[in-house]
Amino acid sequence: MKEIKNPLEANIDRSNGNIEISIAKKYSEAEAPVFEKFMGMCAMYDTYAVNTAEEDDKGTYKSCSTSYAKEIQALFEKIEANLFSQKPKHMLAGLSDEQKKNLPVELQKAIVKKLKSEGKITKDMDASLFEPKGGGVASLFAPKGGPGVM
Repeated sequence: MKEIKNPLEANIDRSNGNIEISIAKKYSEAEAPVFEKFMGMCAMYDTYAVNTAEEDDKGTYKSCSTSYAKEIQALFEKIEANLFSQKPKHMLAGLSDEQKKNLPVELQKAIVKKLKSEGKITKDMDASLFEPKGGGVASLFAPKGGPGVM
C-alpha cells in the first residue's frame, strides 16, 4: 500500500449569495505524523486496529481513518489528562489492555513528538511520565510462538 499522507478537507460556505471554498489539511502539522504512523501500521497489519483482511486499498483507508478518528482521538484526551492532572501519572495509566495494544512504542513516540511540538511537554517535566512502554510492532504482530521478528 502507498504511503498515507495527511488528507485534505474541503469546506464550502454558501452564505450571503457568495460561494467560498477552502481546502486545508485535515490534521495539524503536529498531529499529522501520528495519523500517518497509525494509518501505515493499520494498512500494513490486517488486524491492527480494525480487521482489513478482506478490504481493498480504499476500504482499508476508510476503515483505518474511521478507527483513528474514534479511538486515537479519545486516547489523546486520556493521555493529556494523565500528564496534566494535579498528580501527573504515566501517559498510559488507566488505559485498557485493548487501548494499550493499539499503542505500540512507535505510535507512543509519535504522540510524544506531537505533544512536544504543541508545547505541552516541556524540559522541566518528569520524562518518565511519557516514556514509551511495551513491545515494538514486531513483537505485537508476531505469530504466536514466533520469534517476534519481521
